[in-house]
Amino acid sequence: MVSPVTVRSWAQKGVLVAKVMPGGHRRFLKSDVENFVRDSGATYVEAKPSISRILIVDNDPLMMTYVYDILNGSGLGFVLATAQNGFEAGAKMYVGAQLCASLKEMESTVQIIRSHHERWNGSGYPDGLKGEAIPLLARTFQIVDIFDVLTSPRPYKPTLDFTAAIDVIKQEIAEQWLDPQLGRIFLELLATRPQDFAVISAIDSAA
Repeated sequence: MVSPVTVRSWAQKGVLVAKVMPGGHRRFLKSDVENFVRDSGATYVEAKPSISRILIVDNDPLMMTYVYDILNGSGLGFVLATAQNGFEAGAKMYVGAQLCASLKEMESTVQIIRSHHERWNGSGYPDGLKGEAIPLLARTFQIVDIFDVLTSPRPYKPTLDFTAAIDVIKQEIAEQWLDPQLGRIFLELLATRPQDFAVISAIDSAA
């Protein structure tokens, strides 16, 4: 599954041509995506992936049905759910958080599950939390997750080096998506202890 951060980065760099819709989300021509997959040498994974549950979010019912039919007919046994907007998607995430909340040992995990799509400027979901109202664990996970996705090898995207990944993190901070203080701390750690992050990336690549 491609991270939204990765897709947005591709669009901003012109790697993928996107049309920005009134709601702020992006649309990509199927032909452009197919050309990108071919040119980047990406291949389909025949083995069943570790992801078994997929939430499809799109405000266009026809597009959502199209994606649903493709995944449902893949034969990979995905459990699919759909939502037409971020608020509906957030409601589905809320159910997952509630299930985990019943397990005492997962109390801290619940904060991440429920709130890692919140944004520092309040534009995220499911609760529209803003600033420090977003749990610290969720704010921290956002930054680490973005960096991991950008710098780890994936069959569907090129791996960014640390410099390019840092630029993306800085842009996320500038757009007020990420906690600016945590973002600066993360970037300082990356600048002063790059060897630690290199080891983590190597472990992730070997996993």
